Amino acid sequence: MSRNTVPTGCKSNLMKRFSSVVGAMDCHLNVLLVAFSVNDLSILETVTVRARVLFYNRKQRRNWLLRRLL
Repeated sequence: MSRNTVPTGCKSNLMKRFSSVVGAMDCHLNVLLVAFSVNDLSILETVTVRARVLFYNRKQRRNWLLRRLL
């Protein structure tokens, strides 16, 4: 896997809201490799209970995403 490789549908999902956890799981795995280099995501928080990774945008650092995914 290349560090700069991100699925085309993944970026749009990150910039918008995650409509489906199942659909976002593939993006999460890929984005983990480029999150720090892209700097579009400020916070990475790992939920060990369900092994999910939540991404918070700089403009929206609230628990609405947490409630939405869980």
